[in-house]
Amino acid sequence: MNGHRGENMMELAQILFPLHRSMTGLGNRQSLEALSGYGLDLQTVEVPSGEQVFDWRVPDEWSIRDAFIESADGVRRVDYRDSNLHVVNGSIGVDTEMPWEELRTHLHTCESRPDAIPYKTSYFHREWGFCLTQRQYESMLSRKDRLFRVCIDASYEKGSLTYGELILPGKCKEEILFWTHLCHPSLANDNLSGIAVAAELARTLASQHLQYTYRFVFAPATLGALCWLSNNRNIADRIYAGLVLTLLGNLEELHYKQSPSGEALVDRLMATLLGDKQSVSRYEPFGYDERQFGTLGFRLPIGRLTRGLPEVYAYYHSSDDNLAAMNAEQLDAALEFLLCFCNALENNKKYLATQQHGEPHLGSYGLRKSPGLLSNDDQQRVLFWMMHLCDGSMSLLDIAERTGYSITEIHEVAAMMQTVGLLSIARNDRSRSNSYMAKAIC
Repeated sequence: MNGHRGENMMELAQILFPLHRSMTGLGNRQSLEALSGYGLDLQTVEVPSGEQVFDWRVPDEWSIRDAFIESADGVRRVDYRDSNLHVVNGSIGVDTEMPWEELRTHLHTCESRPDAIPYKTSYFHREWGFCLTQRQYESMLSRKDRLFRVCIDASYEKGSLTYGELILPGKCKEEILFWTHLCHPSLANDNLSGIAVAAELARTLASQHLQYTYRFVFAPATLGALCWLSNNRNIADRIYAGLVLTLLGNLEELHYKQSPSGEALVDRLMATLLGDKQSVSRYEPFGYDERQFGTLGFRLPIGRLTRGLPEVYAYYHSSDDNLAAMNAEQLDAALEFLLCFCNALENNKKYLATQQHGEPHLGSYGLRKSPGLLSNDDQQRVLFWMMHLCDGSMSLLDIAERTGYSITEIHEVAAMMQTVGLLSIARNDRSRSNSYMAKAIC
């Protein structure tokens, strides 16, 4: 692992953390600018307010400048300047005085965690509200006989929904999509972790010679995904595999949620790389933007990678999901896993053994164990499997599934055998075939 990469991702998260992102607005553009400053050649796409996107319509752009609840003594009991989570994301403007009994109907807390501020949104229902800790709520409750001044300096105006994407061209037109949601403010694992890992992955892949084309998209959840799908219907058939990235900086183990079919290449490859059936769950139409990619009109081969299950993440949608809940080593480990995933995709070829009549004399090729090229018994076992399975019909992933060895081990031995002339790439290599695609389109 590379400690500097983890530190870089944490530094990016620190820059993004205070920006007030939403479904629309300045905070999203500022975040995309920060990603550009991180070395990503992002293309920014604006989808105008009022545009019809499938069954949805892009709302007016929301802006907020200040917000507070002030008691009669002039003290701000809740202050937006302390945390942008204090205001229900999407609140309409308000500036008035009201009694406690009326104010309390607009307040949200986490009773189970008295020091946490919940994260709430109201994008399509024009209302207002504040989020505060249970302790703040109780301190205001003791002043219930008094009036409070309530101010939210916010407005809705014609504007746009903004998302950013980066394309790294490869030899093939077939695309690998990495998707991460941009909209949540001041929440670290959900989803600065996904943003930071995707950004560092893009920076790393940008310096490599790629077989596939890689597309990275940073967009608001739900409507951002729908806008992207609406704008890119013509390339949907090119999506060969994809992952939604979120919750990658905590201390849980990596977990994969399958694509709708459960049998796409991405599903098979992730199961092989994770190696633990407990780390894979079947597709359900709930959760993050994988549910948009999995709808009937698309059925794209896109799964989701997280650490643990989002539904049991204790800090979900609250101020407890702060930078202290995220770990540089875990971010780097998630990045390393994704690099292995990309490497496995890039090298999932079909090979043909050049010696098919009896076993070759390994010593003649320098392939005996130490002091030869083979370093251990497992590599020798993999080599024997390769000599018996490489008839040009099986990809490295097929062989990994057949033998139980990791695709990384199999690729290392395949590269070794190809170097000494015992394997060649099959002329009819169809390893890019996918249950979602009728043929390869390189």
